[in-house]
Amino acid sequence: LFTGITTGIDPATGLYAYQLRSDAQVTSDADLRDMDNYIFYVGTSNAPWTGGLSTSVTYKQLTLSAAGSFQLKGIVKNTISPQANYGQLSGSVTNTLPTTLNDVYTAHLNVPQAAADRWRPDNPDARYPRLIDAYGTALNLTTQSPTSSTITDCVYYEQCSFLKLNSLTLTYSLPSRLLRRGPVSSAGISFTANNLCYWTGYSGLNPESPGAVYPVARSYTLGVNIGF
Repeated sequence: LFTGITTGIDPATGLYAYQLRSDAQVTSDADLRDMDNYIFYVGTSNAPWTGGLSTSVTYKQLTLSAAGSFQLKGIVKNTISPQANYGQLSGSVTNTLPTTLNDVYTAHLNVPQAAADRWRPDNPDARYPRLIDAYGTALNLTTQSPTSSTITDCVYYEQCSFLKLNSLTLTYSLPSRLLRRGPVSSAGISFTANNLCYWTGYSGLNPESPGAVYPVARSYTLGVNIGF
């Protein structure tokens, strides 16, 4: 992935600021908007390390089995496509929006609760950037910063390492001495729970499906096994 590297929200403007390359030649505002002066290699969307693991423990007639999977160092784009945006309206655009996070028309749609912490002049250290009306009063905020999505999309990228507990199964097998005289040679009961939990620093709902708007559903199964 080649994109920008954000240095956080500029407390003076409320927009994301981006790191300049060490070889950038800046002599004008046009150079400050040139995406070539901000682009970096940041990693790969294909995680370089993936795998699974499983184990089981048996004590007398009880067996506990667990299975999991992991991913290390993959980079994903954590963004939800808005159901509406300023582009669906008519009018003369007066403000260029560097990211969809700045769009006032999407601020009430599918956003995390933390998005209420917005930049304002009296809240310069907010977690989310300022809201801008693309058709409102011209603010001239992007005359010295890049607006190309190649650079600005970096604010959506996250490292997506995780360890997942896929399933946990508890099985009880009836002792053979209880089945010796009947037609049943073996019998047991099992309880399985799937999609139990993730351990991850990813801020979205599901690190395996970036941008998902619903969490992975857990499922539970009760089984009876009889052998003749």
